Amino acid sequence: MTKIRILPEREARKIAAGEVVERPVSVVKELLENALDAHTTTITLVLINGGKTRIEIRDNGCGMSPEDARLCTAHHATSKLDSVDQLPNVTTFGFRGEALASIAAVSKMQIITRRCTDEVGIHITLDAGTIMSECAVGANVGTTIIVEDLFFNIPARRKFMKQRDTEWRSIHQLMCATALVSPTICFTVFHDGQQLITTRTCTTILERAEQLLGQETVSHLIPLVSSEAPVRVEGIVTTHQYGRYDRRNIFCFVNRRWVKNHILGKALMAGYNNVLPAGKFPVAVLAITIDPEEVDVNIHPRKEEVMLLHPQGVSAAIQDIVNKTLHAHIGHQFVPVQQLPHRYISTHRTFPQHHTIEQKSPYTQNNIAQAPHIYHYDSSNENETAEKVLLNTRAADSMQPHANNQDIAPVTIDQDKNTTEYEKESEASDTTVQLSSYEIIGQFSTTYILVETASGLLLVDQHAAHECVIYQQLTQKETNCTTTKLLFPEFIQLAEDDIIRMEPYLKVLQQLGIEAEIWGNNQIVITATSILLNTQPHNDIIMELLKKIDSQSVDTLHQEVLHRVRALVACKAAVKAGDMLSMQEQQGLISSYLATEKRLSCPHGRPTSWLISNYEFERKFKRVTS
Repeated sequence: MTKIRILPEREARKIAAGEVVERPVSVVKELLENALDAHTTTITLVLINGGKTRIEIRDNGCGMSPEDARLCTAHHATSKLDSVDQLPNVTTFGFRGEALASIAAVSKMQIITRRCTDEVGIHITLDAGTIMSECAVGANVGTTIIVEDLFFNIPARRKFMKQRDTEWRSIHQLMCATALVSPTICFTVFHDGQQLITTRTCTTILERAEQLLGQETVSHLIPLVSSEAPVRVEGIVTTHQYGRYDRRNIFCFVNRRWVKNHILGKALMAGYNNVLPAGKFPVAVLAITIDPEEVDVNIHPRKEEVMLLHPQGVSAAIQDIVNKTLHAHIGHQFVPVQQLPHRYISTHRTFPQHHTIEQKSPYTQNNIAQAPHIYHYDSSNENETAEKVLLNTRAADSMQPHANNQDIAPVTIDQDKNTTEYEKESEASDTTVQLSSYEIIGQFSTTYILVETASGLLLVDQHAAHECVIYQQLTQKETNCTTTKLLFPEFIQLAEDDIIRMEPYLKVLQQLGIEAEIWGNNQIVITATSILLNTQPHNDIIMELLKKIDSQSVDTLHQEVLHRVRALVACKAAVKAGDMLSMQEQQGLISSYLATEKRLSCPHGRPTSWLISNYEFERKFKRVTS
């Protein structure tokens, strides 16, 4: 007698159903996708006991004919394709004809459906996949499917279902995800008699998010900057000032299909450039549209995962678009001066004579009216301004008014007309913000520069912001070549094996403006350096470079090492936390910082600024109650 035997078809279908139907949320997912494929505009979901007792889903889609209604629960019955060759071009959610057959095999199911061309609909009742009865009924156009007593005939599977609340949370997340990516569809969800989700028709993902997510989250949401083909990324993300303790509200869609793909999640986090604190995650909806032929949606039984033909390209597109969106948002924190109250554009700040802070002021009562407070920034002299103000003006008299400085000039205000006259600015990039859009208050803890804007109080980390400025200058060709000869060459002694390791990387130093060459068997001589390095010791830079060199090829590591060394150079040359900056230096730093294209974080990944909104202040002082 043989040990191997063929299972009866009925038992085989029960076992196969477990690959598609794992728990109530699996059923809801399959039924939702069928409704979406039917071009519905409204979907109603009714649940009892977290879906374990009853799942009912109604749509107003195209409906089915009586013949199709009878066939839809047959195994591998589909209207989406005829052969496997058509798989690369599938754009619908369902295509294999397994969902309804698998659900019907492990439950008691009812199907009520009618097409707009039919006078009456059909009502079919099934038990464990077998049609028990059918009859003509009056019904609305569309389809209603009722699934009861899930896994009633498979006790081994039924006992692994979760508690009611756990199953409901999974379904709730699925419904939110589906609703977010389908803003033109109205969704209504009832659970145990309570209406818990209701959405109205809208046009954008951001509008739909306002209907589903809490006010605290919505206040931090920003729409993604649009991207172009071949990888189009749309959606929303939260700002770098908001973070959750889990990834539950990160939704990734590929061609409108909600998928789980760690590459997409990593690309999203890389777009934040590590500015979120450890253990914090954003809220994000990424709707990725690519050529269907570049996506394999048939690698998972429940179609929860997809395989990308060019994952690196998709990842790079996501990272780039998220990063650009966050940087653009920082620029929007500043508004034109015409929208600010008059108090935002005063040329100086006066203090009562009895105020103790007047005793600490570097200005006397006679010259306080001339104190430099708001300055005009000429973007055509960006590099020169940053170098002069931030690196070469740390003299003892730097706190005095600087009328002789040609790079920075005070803005004059006509007190009668309450208007500001600006010097004519040269052409600047879109990320450059006019200095009149904000007002610098001063330093806090000799580390942060406080900037008053119409949106609130912006705290700028002076070291991280200056790092951004210098790093961008180092990446520009004309700045990289700006060197100054050393009066006395600097010799750096190294071990002989370190000299051998360093030799291929001398061109990296050259791109940083450092001219170096091997001198003997154990020395490197520095003959010229970048003007941005000022008096920084080159030994630290060389030591840091040696730490980054490993056994890989020069070409492979060149860009990575160049980035790290530039970051090190920027860190060494930047002002430090604890450095006292004059108002002139603060103004020069903020001006250059706002003209920097990528200023969300410093080269090492730390955030450069933090906005405390006006709403937060009003809530703290109980001026608002919500």
